[in-house]
Amino acid sequence: MMSFDPSKLSPRLKELSKMVPANVQEVWDICCDHGYLGRYLLTLARGKVNFLDQVPGIIDELDQYLQSEFSPDHFRTIMADGRTYPYKLSQTLNCFCIAGVGFYTVRDIIQQIEDCLGSHIQEQYLLIGSQKNNFKLRQWLRERGWKINQERMVLENGHFRELWLLH
Repeated sequence: MMSFDPSKLSPRLKELSKMVPANVQEVWDICCDHGYLGRYLLTLARGKVNFLDQVPGIIDELDQYLQSEFSPDHFRTIMADGRTYPYKLSQTLNCFCIAGVGFYTVRDIIQQIEDCLGSHIQEQYLLIGSQKNNFKLRQWLRERGWKINQERMVLENGHFRELWLLH
């Protein structure tokens, strides 16, 4: 079972966690890898966290860990590809966090979320930490009407990572 030490959270994930708006009731940790961001947010009692990843082993192990540490009311694990998952509009304010993947994956996930939620997507937040092609992603987001409300840059493993909160 995966143990979790919040003090060992990467600088990028620590910064992303600070960027989640206080009024958000649900966070989507998409392409969650091992779910470190979502797990950290659960320790801070930041509302419900949805963990979405397409790798069965990661989701199974994460689910076992979460069930042993948190109330099932506070999380949900989903084994699916974020680029094709049928996102549904809920009555809560959501923050969709997509980090650790490149431009094409981020673009495809956002496109899917937009297609599923329609015009209601503009009421939600996007928290982006793309690994590469940030200029291209920034341009694509601007063309779609997204505005960056907050941006930060973090040095991690010798690379500067751009982090954006959009609304």
